Amino acid sequence: MNRLLYTGITERDAARLYEDWLLGRLPQEGAVLACGPALCLLPACPAADFRPVPGEARAWTALDDPLRTAAALRSFRDWRRLPAGAAVCAAASGLFVLPAEAFPMPEDAAALRFPDILDACGTEKEIADIHGMTAKAVKADCEQGRLGAGAKHTPTGWLIDKAAAARFYGGESAGDAALHPLLLVFTTAEAGQFWGRSAEDVRSAAAGAGHRAARLGDGERRRAGRTWLITRAAAEKLYGDPRPDQWRAFTASIKAAGL
Repeated sequence: MNRLLYTGITERDAARLYEDWLLGRLPQEGAVLACGPALCLLPACPAADFRPVPGEARAWTALDDPLRTAAALRSFRDWRRLPAGAAVCAAASGLFVLPAEAFPMPEDAAALRFPDILDACGTEKEIADIHGMTAKAVKADCEQGRLGAGAKHTPTGWLIDKAAAARFYGGESAGDAALHPLLLVFTTAEAGQFWGRSAEDVRSAAAGAGHRAARLGDGERRRAGRTWLITRAAAEKLYGDPRPDQWRAFTASIKAAGL
């Protein structure tokens, strides 16, 4: 999404709702509403005259057009921008489709940002250096699943949540972040898979090469040894929505690991 906004809730609760959307699950509290190029995180779903959607167990609509309702639900479930004129809200009880004009974007909505997210993750070598280990030992722990959802395998190695590593290796009582950082930080090769681009194309953008519009800057990418890391927001800026099949497979694997 080009814009990530929240209103009526705390920033931490907004981050948790965003995580629910990224993982394709219904939030237990609050609501996630997709409207145009924005995702708005709210305390509750907006009220409307909803009717059950035929053939759907937990979906309701306020639209008169069944085809547009179906397209809106499909786009929401695929983490894609919705068709014009439609909005979809996810809440604990299900999905609700409403006309976009029924939800004017709140003027007091704040932007949800993650300015330090790149520093929340590290490569095998970075984690090894922090904890006085070898990269080979860290890799073995990741391969054996000892860090659970705190580590993910990428085409160029393992990427690790630093807080999870601190708890595992240092016995530190680092609290869980509101949003899992491995959902927002990728190696360039990993991002290439999600967004259907070559690893070299993404790496060039991270390194600052190419046309100005296709370059990433500070806060969007970080060099970790020989590996470049980039944020989800940066990849969306360059390439739009990720491939639903790739993202769905990734979220299934990270949920299976314990997230």
